[in-house]
Amino acid sequence: MRRNALLALLILSCLSCKEAPPPSDNPLLAPPVNAALNVSARQALGWDYQRALQADLNGDGSEEQVVLAADVVVNERDRPLWEDGHRWAVVVRERGSDTLVFSSFVPNGFVEAAVSTASSEGGRELFIQERTPSQVRSLVVSYQEPGSARSVSGAYYQIEQWMPGSARMSE
Repeated sequence: MRRNALLALLILSCLSCKEAPPPSDNPLLAPPVNAALNVSARQALGWDYQRALQADLNGDGSEEQVVLAADVVVNERDRPLWEDGHRWAVVVRERGSDTLVFSSFVPNGFVEAAVSTASSEGGRELFIQERTPSQVRSLVVSYQEPGSARSVSGAYYQIEQWMPGSARMSE
């Protein structure tokens, strides 16, 4: 009888067991998109300030377009008119699909983006650096396919003082 009770308990506990969610369901792995900004890829691609490059991010043999955008006004000479803060975004464009992989409001600062060298599988990661007078935030994002990206790592550094001439918004 005791053996049957233990067996029933074991069966019930197994029935209530659930598989661990796949890593993509882990919010800590989600791309660094600030949902409070309510920025979409389409909206960011409509901003005047944009820089772009081509790279095969996911190792599938075809290049994706990576777009860094900010909601700053650009004058007639194509110069940004920087203010106290702007929304920034990074969007990956592939096969008619746009994937927002980063968004943030950056006060008195700027964002830079770069693409890593290829891994042994051929994929590349996005390095995104957000700089303000008091903080540096460095992020690594992996883009898999349209609609799918994940955070790989992030580091946050508080800054007491910059060297003169170090932080510039030179464009």
